[in-house]
Amino acid sequence: MPVAALREARRVLRPGGMIGVCSPDWGGALLTPPSRAVAAFEQVQRAGGGDPWAGHKLGLHLAAAGFDAVRVDARFERYPSTAEIAGLLATLLDNAGRDKHARNVRAWSEQTQGAMFARAWISAVAVNPI
Repeated sequence: MPVAALREARRVLRPGGMIGVCSPDWGGALLTPPSRAVAAFEQVQRAGGGDPWAGHKLGLHLAAAGFDAVRVDARFERYPSTAEIAGLLATLLDNAGRDKHARNVRAWSEQTQGAMFARAWISAVAVNPI
């Protein structure tokens, strides 16, 4: 489905025009201390038809859609508040019926000494052929 959407974007983009896309990639999630909640969240995303590792496929999707000069880049975003990201993940896990994992991620966030959460974001730009 991502390639079909990008083909449509290419169809309406003027020749020589540029496109940029960006997505998180949970394959690059960093948690200290480790938590199994990320794996549970990935399962919830997949069950809903999502791809938690979509970010690192962006360049491939753009190329498959017929774009040229594809460039891919990555960066990490570190969340200064573990409670904030844990609250988001816990809510999504609760909504999916994963109460145990939701409780675990909330407990994880309460560890203020040395706790950290960061995740990779992948960006890709490409040109519509002339």
